[in-house]
Parts: sequence; structure tokens; C-alpha cells
Amino acid sequence: MKATVFGLSAAVLLHEICLLRILSIAYWHHAAALVVAVALLGFGVAGTVLALAPRLKAPATVPLCAVLYALLVAPSLLAAGAVDFNILEVGWEPAQWLRLLALEAIFLVPFLVAGLGINVALALAAERPGPTYAANLFGSGAGSLAAPLLLALGPPAGVLRYAAALAALTALAAGPRTLRLVSVAAAAALPVVPWPDLPMSPFKDFASLPDKREIVTRHGSLGRVDRAVVPALHYAPGLSLTSPVFPEGQTALFVDGHLAGAIGGAGHLPHTLGDLPYRLLGRVPERVLLLGLGPDLLRAMLVVDPDRNLLDLAGVPGKAEEPRAFLDRAEAPYDLVVHHVPSLHAAAETPVLTVEGLTAGLAVAREGFALSCALTTPPRAGLKLLATADLVTSHVVAARTADRLCVVLLHRAPTAEEKARVIAFCEENGFDPVRPADWGFPEPFHITRTPLAAPGGDYPYDIRPATDARPYFFKFFRWSRITDLFAEGATTFVEWAYVAMIVALLEALLLGALLMAAPVALSRAARAPALRFVALGCGFMLLEMAYLARAMVRLEGPAAAAAAVFGGFLVGSGLGSLCSARLRHAALAVAVLALPGYWIMPSSTILAAILCAAVAFPMGVPFPEALSRLRPESVPWALAWNGCASVAAAAGAPLLSSSVSIPFTAGAAALLYLLISRR
Repeated sequence: MKATVFGLSAAVLLHEICLLRILSIAYWHHAAALVVAVALLGFGVAGTVLALAPRLKAPATVPLCAVLYALLVAPSLLAAGAVDFNILEVGWEPAQWLRLLALEAIFLVPFLVAGLGINVALALAAERPGPTYAANLFGSGAGSLAAPLLLALGPPAGVLRYAAALAALTALAAGPRTLRLVSVAAAAALPVVPWPDLPMSPFKDFASLPDKREIVTRHGSLGRVDRAVVPALHYAPGLSLTSPVFPEGQTALFVDGHLAGAIGGAGHLPHTLGDLPYRLLGRVPERVLLLGLGPDLLRAMLVVDPDRNLLDLAGVPGKAEEPRAFLDRAEAPYDLVVHHVPSLHAAAETPVLTVEGLTAGLAVAREGFALSCALTTPPRAGLKLLATADLVTSHVVAARTADRLCVVLLHRAPTAEEKARVIAFCEENGFDPVRPADWGFPEPFHITRTPLAAPGGDYPYDIRPATDARPYFFKFFRWSRITDLFAEGATTFVEWAYVAMIVALLEALLLGALLMAAPVALSRAARAPALRFVALGCGFMLLEMAYLARAMVRLEGPAAAAAAVFGGFLVGSGLGSLCSARLRHAALAVAVLALPGYWIMPSSTILAAILCAAVAFPMGVPFPEALSRLRPESVPWALAWNGCASVAAAAGAPLLSSSVSIPFTAGAAALLYLLISRR
């Protein structure tokens, strides 16, 4: 039985990660997170199903659910492909919310079946649940650790077939003879039968650009990377309208269908806004460090990006590492550090774009740290970038076009000669100088007579500088302006990616309430475990998400952060659950360790994983210990409460961290464990 739980848990975790990648490629990252968060509510639904149908509590149910889950994975993808969902229309087309709900319902079904099998196994072992719960956690940890390795081998839909085959094979450990034969047949057939996949949205850059040729595609845990020659592409962000040179016939690089950069001639670069730092210095320095891709790839001595596939397809000298981690470790200084800010999801950690990140970048640069970003109407990223730069140094030079801003952070005030070069550069190309404000810029401005300035307190966007405690540069949503969602004429200015996260949380809470409202009202068995298991589910997930966000800032990249945190938490708590019968005051230990562990997170992946495992060890104790004390009729309800709370906390943690801070999220988890320890 425990072997089946282990294998099924590994398959489910691998399924979840593959599904995130599939949906990120087909739609957008925020839509992927929204769908998966609600789909995982299937584990909460499974507890309710088990409570309402107690006859399912039988040993044969576990392997049967494993095989049924394996057979449902492909049909769920096939059914999802028939849903005409477009995230870009969510803001004004009510039908898209129904289609989104349909996607969530489709993907919920296999998770519900898998959750039912795991919940039945836990219910059968309720008197001594530690070993079964440990098998669940160890399996989940194995799936999370294997995912990055498997995703490097091919498309995520292809990897998913092997997750389904693994789930089918788990029935061999506990199923009756007939079911074992079915499991062997399914495991043999799933890797070779035609497998569905979701098509990429036609509105993505890769799908919409015509006449692509010489396409090379690579898959990895950080995304799908495509390189293609695109004759119709003219990629030159910040290009002057008066430029005599026009880029043509470029080789484009795409990540998950989004244009990430282009490789081509460099003749147009002196006429782009990105040339500002070079014109300021009067030369192209020898040692230029480029953080992430950018238009000036050919000028860089070294390019640092976490995605090795992207660096390889770009054909540049690169180091596959998170740029912030590289800056924190850099020993030899560079003449100039350059970063072209990409557009990211509101809840994506951006360690380079915090006050501490810009400080680290400037410390590594002898001459200066240059950053450029897109400008929107009303301005958001540009104002936040200027506000952050002003906290790092008082010596800032900046210029803009109609849709782009370039900011250069310096160690010292620019000289009169450098000022003259900047003014001449702007005059030649029709750009507007922005900083320093006391230079007395010539009138009239080319772009606008209104410079980028700090707005009043009622500005519709959050443009406070990002910090390591709140490293969300692209979080512009302000809760005080939530009524703009319903204001006529304000729809196009709403931060819909962030709103989608709010909707995910509300849907999880609403569906959980619908599932549990009647049992709470009618059943004492359902009410008895409510508070403790809601607190356990929320506490575990909030702390795990807080540590993951912290690891994103400290470690070498997203893959390393996920491996260290998920692997450490699941393995550590699994070991703790094995000792649950002999340990006391574990919840109090979690409350004591949570915040110190967060603050001392090391920059080594191995050490971070050990730290996470140490903090998580006592986290594995309270759940099986509390489950063993329940009456049999309350056990399924406890599993339902825990599942619903985990999903709600997973959806709410990014909102809490980006709106308040990551330490606040970790502190909320510590408080929940403190409350648990007092009951």
C-alpha cells in the first residue's frame, strides 16, 4: 500500500509541474497558475467524497484509483484542447470566465481520483498514519526532484505520459490480479500511444509572426526555447524614429512563445536608447556584463541568464545562473553592467530589480549599471525603476523615448563632458533626457513636455521600490483601487494578471465553502477536525511558499530554488512523520524555527535544501499525530479540510507576499503553528 502511495504521489507532483509548463506554453503563466491551483482542489473534494461514500474506504480502492488516474490524464488534455479559452479577453468577455471554469473542472477530475486514492490510504492507516503520510511526502519529493531532469528531455506533454505510466505501475504493489494486468497494459501502452497537447495561443509572438524558418526548439524546466529566422521581424527596442539603419532578417529567440531577443546586425545600435551608457562613457568598454538577453548581445563579454538552453541557442558566451546570485558572488569587477528589463508576471520574483539588487549590480560595475524598460500609459515600470535607482545612488542619468526608458546608475556625478555627450545623443536621435533634473534640458522636449515625475498619492498603480522582502517589481496593483475593475473606461488599465490571482483565491475559497458548508452545518464529525486541519494545511503551504520566494532571491535560479525548497520540505517532513509517534511539541518547534530559517537561507543549493529539511522535520509530525486521535468518521473530513486549506493557502501566498512581504507570509505560518501547539 505504501509503495502505491509513494508512486502515485510522485506521479501527481510530476503531473502538476508538467501541467504548469503545458499551460504556460499554451496560454500565459498567470493563467497556468490559476488553473492548476483550483484543479488541485481535487484533493479537498476527494476527502468529501470519501466522507459521503465510506464504502470506498477499502484497500482495493487505492490501486484502482491509481490506474483510473493514469487513464484520465490524456483525456483531460484532449478535453482541455477543445475549450476555446483566451486569457486576453477575460477583462471584458464574461464567457471567458465560464471557459476558464470549464478548464479547471476538466483538470480537477484526474487530481480528484488520485487524491481519493491517497486519502483512502491515509484513512485506512488512521491509527498509525505516520509511515503512510511519509510515503506520500517522500513520493511528492521524488516527483519534484525528478521533474527538472525529465523536462530537459522533451516537451512537457511527452513527460506527462511517463508520469501516467508510473501511476499505472503502482497498482502492481497492491492491486488484485485483474487490476495488475490492466496496470501493466496501461503502463506499456501510455508511453507509445498518440498523446494530446494544447496548442499555443495564436496571440503569442511565436505563433503570430509569419514565415518562420530554420526553427530549433529546446525544452527545459525553465521553459520552451525556440530559435527561428524571421524575415518579417525588426526587433530594435528604443530605436530612434530618425535612425538611418533598420534591422532586418533577424534570428529571433522565444521563451514559451514570447519574444525574448533577436540576433542580427549591430548597425542600428548607436541609434537606440540602449546606447545611452556607451555614449555617456564615450566608448564601448571591454568588460561588459549583460544580465539576461538584450539587444546588445554582441557587445557583451559575458551574458548571465538562468536558462542554459536560451544561452546556447543565442550562441553567446554565457553563464547559466540567476543574475542576482551571480552579482552577489562576483569577485572580479566589470566595466559596465547592463540589464534590459523583461515584462514578467506580477507575482514573479525579480531579485535584480530590488534596492538590494541594484546596489549589488552597481558594486560590481566600475563605471555604472544601466537598465532599460518599456514605458506604458500611464507609466508604471519607468516610475518604479527611477524610484528604486534614487534609493541606490544620487548619481542617476536617464533618457526616454515614447515607449522606453534607460537609466544609468553611477558611482559619481557625471562630468561636463559626459553631460554634453548625453545631450548630443538625445538631440541626434530625438530622445528626451530625464535625469539629472537639474541639467536644464533644452526645450521643447521631443516626446512630451511632461517629464517622468513622482505622481500623487492617488496614483492608480503601486510604484513603491521593490526590496528583497518584497521582490515583485511588476506588482503594480493597488488594493485601494480595486473599484477600477468595475469603472467605465478603466478596464484597459487594470492589472489583469494580478486580478487573475485574486480570482484564483476567491474560487478556491468559494469552492471550498460550497464543499464544506453543508457538512459543517449538519455533521459534528465534519466540524471536529476543522480548525486544526485548516491551520495545518494553511501553515504548511504558507511557509513552503515563503521559503520558495526567499530561495528565488538567494539561489542560482528557479530550478535550484524549487529543488531545494520542495525537495527539502517534502523529504524533511516525511522523515518527521516517521517519528510522529515519539515526538512532542513539534508545532512549537516549527513556530520557533520558521523565521530564523527564512532569514539565514544560504546561497548554496545543497545547504538550502538541508536547512529546509531541518525546518520541515517537525512539520511532518502534527498532521499524522492529529489524524491518529480522530474518530474514524472524522478522518475523511480532516483530509478534506486539509486539502481545501492547502489550495487556498497556495493561491493566497503570492498575494500576501507581494502585497505585504515574504517575511510576513512566513510569520503568518509561524503564528498558525504556534496556535496549533496550544491546542
